[in-house]
Amino acid sequence: MDTYSTVKAMIFSDGKSLQKKTIAVKGIVFYVKYFAITYPILATLAILAHLLKWDISDHIVNGVFREAIMGHPMNAILVIALFAPLLEEIVFRLWLSFSKKDIAVSSFCLCYLTLTFFQGTLVYPKLITYGLHGFTNSAFMTAIGSKILWSLLASGLTVAIFTKLQSRITPKVKDVAAAVSVLLFMLLHVTNYDLSLPLLPLAVIMCTPQLLLGITATYFRRRLGFFYGYLLHILVNFISVTGYLLNGQNVLGS
Repeated sequence: MDTYSTVKAMIFSDGKSLQKKTIAVKGIVFYVKYFAITYPILATLAILAHLLKWDISDHIVNGVFREAIMGHPMNAILVIALFAPLLEEIVFRLWLSFSKKDIAVSSFCLCYLTLTFFQGTLVYPKLITYGLHGFTNSAFMTAIGSKILWSLLASGLTVAIFTKLQSRITPKVKDVAAAVSVLLFMLLHVTNYDLSLPLLPLAVIMCTPQLLLGITATYFRRRLGFFYGYLLHILVNFISVTGYLLNGQNVLGS
């Protein structure tokens, strides 16, 4: 089976009934296999960039992100390995059940994340820096509360639109939605990098591991349930952030 067919079978619903163990093994094998292929390619690109004297060593991780992680390592592990996977799985994959409840929760979190991003604030570095103490900080709580109302309104509007269009949502539409969510999940992680516009394509290429994670987590979400995709995401992010802290350099895949 070629790569395209493999990826298509992972993302799209093929109607096959498999045991949970078989699905889990298939997903893990897919991720490990293609990560093993991808990582040497990305490492080669990094070496090539060094030989061409492209100054990217200080930009592999967004500067704000890097300072937050190295300055608060324990908070970084908690946020990146537990909170980030939960938020991202809710935003990108919870709604793939196409139930009103899941769509309401996903759209709320998506709106909150979007508002935060367009205000020029990255959610994770803030949480890493403040930790649990942030919830006793008035400025931190005010910043959170100011976005909640808009997110609730967006959630209600999204559910209303979904209710109107529900009868038109076919299995093919669900498959396309799953594929779009995978691509958006990968592109979100471009913000992990701090590269200038000419090197932006390099950041997209460096997000290939997130593409693989998105494909595998979507496969688990649609065939096993939300928890399994979240568990995979936790594992990958934990390995990534602990590797970064131990080695002082980016470990691809978070």
